[in-house]
Amino acid sequence: MELELKFTVILPTMWRSEYIMDMLYKYSDCPQIQEIILIDNAPELNKQLPEIDKLIHIREPHNTGAVPPVNKGVKMSKCDNVIISSDDIEFDVNEYCNLLTRINTQHKLNTLGYIGSHSHNYEISKLEEVKLNIYNPSENKTGWGCLVTVNKELYEPFPPK
Repeated sequence: MELELKFTVILPTMWRSEYIMDMLYKYSDCPQIQEIILIDNAPELNKQLPEIDKLIHIREPHNTGAVPPVNKGVKMSKCDNVIISSDDIEFDVNEYCNLLTRINTQHKLNTLGYIGSHSHNYEISKLEEVKLNIYNPSENKTGWGCLVTVNKELYEPFPPK
């Protein structure tokens, strides 16, 4: 029997993304996501958030940049496995968590990630063999995203600058 991993999602935001509200619901609907830590780097916008039991909303007093929210979120996480996601990508959360679970049955999850163009430009392969493609920035027409999963125990905080 395959062990179902539980995950914390760290989601830093400045509210520039059109995907963020949809992704909050997708994270919430995924049974493998235990908690969503949304770190708000633009509290002056005072965004109204949906009522989501798994959501922990942290309002920073000002924009703290990209790195401090990630380090803070990993430290706060209740789960051993942490998904760090840009707020400007959209993907199939259930498929990603299932992929991570399959990988973890073969090797202890350390760090796995995707950095590149937005999700509608790629597909998570359903093949058993993971295939990486060279990123070509000239083909990126929509922006940049980051989706990384780390094991909290093995995480080394990013330097603040």
